[in-house]
Amino acid sequence: MIEPIYDYSEMHLEDIERIVILHRLEHYLGDKEVTARSLGVSPRTIYNKLEEYEKLKAAQKEAEVKREADQKEWLRRQRGEVQTTDSMMIGETSEPMKSPKVLKPGEMSVPVISQPVIPPPVVQLPPVQPARRPGRPKKEVHA
Repeated sequence: MIEPIYDYSEMHLEDIERIVILHRLEHYLGDKEVTARSLGVSPRTIYNKLEEYEKLKAAQKEAEVKREADQKEWLRRQRGEVQTTDSMMIGETSEPMKSPKVLKPGEMSVPVISQPVIPPPVVQLPPVQPARRPGRPKKEVHA
């Protein structure tokens, strides 16, 4: 199996940590205990990190859904399918106008739409060596 290759030069430390943890977890077929030992951390650390990654993933999904809804709303306004008040157009909410106005193309400023996330280039990772358990050094027998 060819492993993914990443360019770490432009990545944050948290992203590199996440990649390494998930790579090791995959290598050890999801065994969190062995993964923790191979990285020199406690199993609780692995469980905490995975929980953190799940929360991050959920927040990203929620932001993506909101962004898509905002884009659809913006398109409907641009097509004149949505009625709004002038104060809604400029973002004021305290004193809306009494009569609604149908927006025409070009009457509303374009909302900020974030750029799509481009994954980093793939870099060859070194193979993962199983962790050796620390123990007492073997005593030499003198003959």
